[in-house]
Amino acid sequence: MLVSLILSDGKYFDWISIPIKREISIMKLVRHPYVVRLHEVLASRTKIYIILEFITGGELFDKIVHHGRLSEAEARRYFQQLIDGVDYCHSKGVYHRDLKVCIDSGLECFLHPYHDFF
Repeated sequence: MLVSLILSDGKYFDWISIPIKREISIMKLVRHPYVVRLHEVLASRTKIYIILEFITGGELFDKIVHHGRLSEAEARRYFQQLIDGVDYCHSKGVYHRDLKVCIDSGLECFLHPYHDFF
């Protein structure tokens, strides 16, 4: 299993601890094939480690910029996966104005609905 690690440095710990707690509770709530999964949260006095599912393909936006227009079939597949993931998040009361859409090497679309607070 591959994972990615998000590290919060201690210098930010005091003023972002409430938003981090909120995000972690949201991440624990959301479990869907097309939403990046939270695996573990570890903390020390000065750091918080958030271990997320590792998505190998990068952001969908970058793929489009680098390779150009998607075929209709590929765009349809990504859009259906995106809508499925967003619908699931909304059914759990999770809303976000800045979703990151990532893809893996198997051409699956993953939503990263968590804030960039690091």
